[in-house]
Amino acid sequence: MAENKDMENYRATSAEEEEDYFDNVELELDYSISVTEGSVELKKDSIKEQKKYMRDSHVNNDEAYLTRAAKRLEVYEHQKKNPYFGKVTFRYDDEGDVIPFYIGMAGYESDMNNEQLIYDWRAPVSSMYYAYEKGPASYTVNTEDMGSEKFTGHIIEKKQFVIVNGKLREAVDTDANINDVILLEALGGNSSVKMKSVVATIQKEQDAIIRNRTAYNLIVDGRAGSGKTVIAMHRLAWLLYNYKTLDSDKVMILSPNSIFGDYISDVLPELEENSVPEKEFDSLLEELLYIDEEYETKLEQSEFIIDSGDQENQRIRNLKVKSSIGFYDRFNEFLERYVSEIKFRSPGIVCLIAAAARPNSKAFSAPICARIP
Repeated sequence: MAENKDMENYRATSAEEEEDYFDNVELELDYSISVTEGSVELKKDSIKEQKKYMRDSHVNNDEAYLTRAAKRLEVYEHQKKNPYFGKVTFRYDDEGDVIPFYIGMAGYESDMNNEQLIYDWRAPVSSMYYAYEKGPASYTVNTEDMGSEKFTGHIIEKKQFVIVNGKLREAVDTDANINDVILLEALGGNSSVKMKSVVATIQKEQDAIIRNRTAYNLIVDGRAGSGKTVIAMHRLAWLLYNYKTLDSDKVMILSPNSIFGDYISDVLPELEENSVPEKEFDSLLEELLYIDEEYETKLEQSEFIIDSGDQENQRIRNLKVKSSIGFYDRFNEFLERYVSEIKFRSPGIVCLIAAAARPNSKAFSAPICARIP
């Protein structure tokens, strides 16, 4: 009954109050943009002065600052157009504090008073927006040096916003995860030929995959068009945000072809992650196997098969054999014999990866490993 009493006593913010909050955020962002642009100009003047005296170390530090400042300005400009998309008002069980959390693509802290006005969708507290309706809720903060801490309480207000080009068009109170009207509008606006971010419309089950902390290897299975790739992109952005020791240059997106790579190229920059490398499978193998000779890519081979009118062509027959399960099994048998006959002077373990996947099968093959006596 205490929960219901909390809900009854709390007065949800009115449309006018939401307009005031939005206007204040826009004003704060204008101030942050002005301050950052001013500091950039001062730093540029400083660099010019330092170059007269050949202070390279100072110049390098200042140029790094300019790079970071340019990134901040880019984020601010994006936030001016669409600062946040959701809100949860949370009453904590321990102290009874009631705090509204506005959730957006990126977080924003006021340069005027250091107040956190917007929370990044990847932040722990933002998980409640996706996982809970009004009522009992919780979130967990994980830190690498202090472990985890769980906060419990009640969501007493939940809202979704439609903001277009810096204009607050709609604020919707909702008990559901994602309001159908807003979902349809978001889907209708995503008519680009490239994949877009979906942070405002992530569903509860999808968010559970994105924020999973227990699976060392996470494999998402689903039919074509079910959203596997877009969820993978958002999970990658979440990992980079929550695991500070994980640098973007230590991650790679492996694409089946250049068309796919181009299709997903806008997602991570939208999520404020710009420097994650992407590589096609053929290009990766070329580097790993040190191939200097010219070779035929999968795409080129597929084009040959499609364009070839003679299915009895010797090359077509060779391709059929090499892509068969029988060839795969024979090849693995050969590797097993080859490994078993290797003699080393000292004990050790040798592993060979026979193949990525069994032809015409979803089952992945395990590496061939043998302990050498």
